[in-house]
Amino acid sequence: MTPRKLLITTVTALPLAAGAALLISTHTTNTPSPEASPRPTTPVTYEVTGRGTADITYLTRTTTATRTAVPLPWKKTVPLPRDEQPILRIQLPAKGGEAHCTLAIQGHHQQRATAYGAYGKAVCTGRAAPRPGNERP
Repeated sequence: MTPRKLLITTVTALPLAAGAALLISTHTTNTPSPEASPRPTTPVTYEVTGRGTADITYLTRTTTATRTAVPLPWKKTVPLPRDEQPILRIQLPAKGGEAHCTLAIQGHHQQRATAYGAYGKAVCTGRAAPRPGNERP
């Protein structure tokens, strides 16, 4: 084989061999990635009371959900990863009014806030994972 043919064969075969090795190594690994492992969750209850409607934004397990012109009262319990900070935001419509948001984690009240008047806003937050030394039974 001439040096030129040897070079062409090597240049062609080397990437194919590397690709095959990569393909074999990716298919023989069955260890799940850390991101694929489920994160521990805790139940979070969001509640909005009042009359009329409100725009509501709250954190779910995978995303932030926004609902517009929600008839009140409204209540929702979702499993939230313990390392996420639950948050509930409300906004009243132009005609105003009064609405209260509350947040509970594992049935324990965390915060209450009130929105008043035209486009009134309120925010409730909490802490899903207890602080070290303050674990709940």
